[in-house]
Amino acid sequence: MTDDLEIPHYEPGPPAFAPPFYLSHQRWDARHKCFNLGGMHVCARCLGTYPVLFAVLVWQLRRPMAPLDHPWDLWLLFVLPIPALVDWAFGQLTAWRGSNGLRLGSGALLGVALGRALYIHMRHPGTVKIYAFGLVLVGFAGIVWGLRQVLGSRRVDGSGGPPG
Repeated sequence: MTDDLEIPHYEPGPPAFAPPFYLSHQRWDARHKCFNLGGMHVCARCLGTYPVLFAVLVWQLRRPMAPLDHPWDLWLLFVLPIPALVDWAFGQLTAWRGSNGLRLGSGALLGVALGRALYIHMRHPGTVKIYAFGLVLVGFAGIVWGLRQVLGSRRVDGSGGPPG
C-alpha cells in the first residue's frame, strides 16, 4: 500500500443517471426550483399543488352533496391560478428565478383551483366552466411557449436561446 493514492476530484454537474430527482420533473440546471427533502429533489410548485389538490378534492367528496355551482367558482377557477401562471411565464420568458416559497404558495392556490375543477368534472362531466378553465390554462401555456420560441434569442438575460 502506498500513501500517494490520488483521490479524484469531481466537478459538480448532472450525473449520468440522476436518482435524486425521483419527485421532480425539473432538469439538473433548474434544480433551484426544487426543495431538497431527504436527498430527493421535489418540485416546489408541485409540492404546493398536489397535496392541496387532493385535500380539496377529498374535502368536497366527503361533504354530502357539495355544490356543483358556487358563487365563488369563477374566482376559484380563474383567479387563484394567476400567481402560478405569472410566475411560470416569467420563469420561461425572462431570467426571473423567483423563489421556492413563491412557487410553493402559488402552487397551493393552483391546487385549490384544480381540486375544485376536478370535483366538478367528476360529478358533472362536460360543464362549460370546466372546459373554459382547461382552455384558459392550455391557451396561456401555448402563448407562453410560442413567445419562448419567438423571443428565444432575445431573452431579457441576454443568454440567447430558449430558457431551460
